[in-house]
Amino acid sequence: MVCGLALLASGQAMAVTITSANNGDWNLGATWTGSTVPPGSADASIGHIISTPPGTGPFTINSVLFTASGMLNITSGNTLTVTTTLDAANGSVSLNSGGTLTVNGNVTVGTGGTINTTNGTLNIGGALDNTVGTFTPVGTLGLTDADHTITLAAGKTFGAMNASSLTGGTGAGKTITFIGAFDNQQFSI
Repeated sequence: MVCGLALLASGQAMAVTITSANNGDWNLGATWTGSTVPPGSADASIGHIISTPPGTGPFTINSVLFTASGMLNITSGNTLTVTTTLDAANGSVSLNSGGTLTVNGNVTVGTGGTINTTNGTLNIGGALDNTVGTFTPVGTLGLTDADHTITLAAGKTFGAMNASSLTGGTGAGKTITFIGAFDNQQFSI
């Protein structure tokens, strides 16, 4: 009882985690445990193939964590906004042409993790940590807000952008720090 009162008094609520139960569309209850489509304040744990069907977005979620071999397909014309972090430790994100993923916090691509943008747009408000996963930007990678660090492990290369653009946020004094190889690409800030 005291813990509950302290939580209410602090004004902070913990996000509920909604876990994928089956392959399916983001907006269908049958895709998620308890037949509950994740509300914008929830954390999503994805261990299945989840798609955002055309014409059903935009979608908002607090955070995304991939488990096992989960996959998220953001289809053309759809937008998913992640208000905190996206952790693709073991899963993959596929941004199709015209799809947009905005992560206001950090993005981690871990062992077995993959982010592919096929002429989609990935906006990151925090850092991109790609120390052991695969990141293939073919589209627009927008780094918004504060300074950014893109971390690549030894042997990893940020390249093969195929007519993509890397853009920074507005305002003076923006810094993008690359830790790792940068493969003869052009970008503007």
